[in-house]
Amino acid sequence: MTIVVAISDGKTVMMGADAAAVGESDMLVRTDPKIYRVGDFLIGFSQSFRAGQLVGNKFVPPPPNPKHTDYKYMCTRFVDELAALFRANDVAQGEDGEGFDGELLVGYNGKIYYIGSDLHVGTSFFDFNAIGSGSQTALGSLYSTRGTKAANRIYKALKAAEEFNPGIRGPFLVETIGVAE
Repeated sequence: MTIVVAISDGKTVMMGADAAAVGESDMLVRTDPKIYRVGDFLIGFSQSFRAGQLVGNKFVPPPPNPKHTDYKYMCTRFVDELAALFRANDVAQGEDGEGFDGELLVGYNGKIYYIGSDLHVGTSFFDFNAIGSGSQTALGSLYSTRGTKAANRIYKALKAAEEFNPGIRGPFLVETIGVAE
């Protein structure tokens, strides 16, 4: 069980995550993060800790093609390299090996990208997003706190998810990437 939330102001992305790892009948609060800074990216993961650790410690994002938009880059070169990493380390899933057990939120160039278990890339209509078992509660909190400071919104969303989901626990990690105002 997990909660990872992200907010963007168009220049920076702030991301927060909990520390719980839940098994079939137990929970452990871990010190290893669910958010990693990987070059120009902030990447949060849900579900597979192994996939998250590979992304955070072994993934080398390919350089963008200057002729492509950020979205096209994310949909092609970025996820192609992720798929190769997962296949090379035996965490790929699906008939074609083009998936993994989890979801990602990626902060890049002031935007938030969602990467699903089949490695599709999505962007939200809103300037925020969330993944994990507490995502619906967190999204409601983020929606209702629009207009307030990002750090407060992140913390309130994480606390709301913790309050209403037994598999989410602090301490919470919050990271920011981008241009500070």
